[in-house]
Amino acid sequence: MGYALGAASLLLILSLFVVQQRQVALRARIQELLKTENSRLEAKVQARTVELSNLATNLTTAQEAERQHIARELHDEMGSALTAAKMDASWLRRSLGAHVDDSIQERMLRLIENIGSTISLTRRLVDDLQPPLLKGLGLVEALRSLGQQFEIDMPVEMHFSEHSVNLSPEQSLALFRVAQESLTNVRKYAKASKVELSLIEQPGMVVLSVRDNGIGFNTENIELHGHGIAGMKHRAQMFNARLVLASCMGQGTRIEVHMPI
Repeated sequence: MGYALGAASLLLILSLFVVQQRQVALRARIQELLKTENSRLEAKVQARTVELSNLATNLTTAQEAERQHIARELHDEMGSALTAAKMDASWLRRSLGAHVDDSIQERMLRLIENIGSTISLTRRLVDDLQPPLLKGLGLVEALRSLGQQFEIDMPVEMHFSEHSVNLSPEQSLALFRVAQESLTNVRKYAKASKVELSLIEQPGMVVLSVRDNGIGFNTENIELHGHGIAGMKHRAQMFNARLVLASCMGQGTRIEVHMPI
């Protein structure tokens, strides 16, 4: 009887040991499968992220190419046509002289002024699409001009590095577009009375900053595409830069790009 109980106990212990070992092996196998699946999913996500990033880069490049094309068309075709129309209208007004009554003279004068205003608007559009100062004088002067244009709407406090910033043309264009989009957002949404625009060189990087004292917003609820934030973020990521967006209801908004150099 005692022998039988001992044998049964030993058999039970061996069975429990075998079950435990199988459970350990099963857990190890499950962990291995999970690790393999996680690695596969991470690789898939990373590949998809790279694919989307490349698509966004191609889209940004295509947008810039289209901007340049439209700018050339406006400058070469529209600009020339408007200038010729203004010259013809001025000649016609002088030629008619006293042969027409004052009302027609006034209409001709208004026509000339309207054409002149359209020429000025066309030039501003061309400058927005393809900023000439950016290529000719560099990023600091292009930003200074951008800030001065914006001062028509509200005061702009500007701070720039005293010497030229060592950036590639592509980096300069990316920072200029972020500043341009940020100021456009201030004009459209911020209800601000003042804005600060700065480009400061720090050890190993340059920092572009646009700050306003407007109504602010909840950054968790912002529609990224509607405010151009997604485009700004991608422009920064193209050069391993970091976009910082900080805002709070009633306390204004700050957008910064930290770009390594």
